Amino acid sequence: MKTLLWLYLAGQLLFVNPPANIAPPEIDGTVNQMYSVPAALLVYAHENLAGGEFYELQDGDNVTAVFTDGTSALYEVAFYGIYIARSTVTAKGGGDFEVRLNNQGEWLMISDVITQHNTKGSILLYTCFGGNVTTGRLFVRLVEVER
Repeated sequence: MKTLLWLYLAGQLLFVNPPANIAPPEIDGTVNQMYSVPAALLVYAHENLAGGEFYELQDGDNVTAVFTDGTSALYEVAFYGIYIARSTVTAKGGGDFEVRLNNQGEWLMISDVITQHNTKGSILLYTCFGGNVTTGRLFVRLVEVER
């Protein structure tokens, strides 16, 4: 698995902490990379800090990733979706909870949403949605652009 060092998105340079299964970073301009997703690089942050930059992205936008081995790659936003939680209590508590895309369609567990967007070679960005009352999660899937 490649390890990210920096992400340049929406005009902002974000530092990526080494892979860990810990809470989102409390430092603005910093995101975490998670170990547990085998195909995609999973990156997360609080929405009121660096995760807020994820909201600035739109389908087709480009993001540059710089890896710890000194290589870089260009990615494009291939999916941008807000998943609304069935219960704000369970969403705020974290863990696995039910959501649905744009509050329509079938309810899915958040772990199933991550699996659904876990495509080989992609980067999956996610953060909370809803401000002080967490109501769901924002997911942005980036796919590498062939040069």
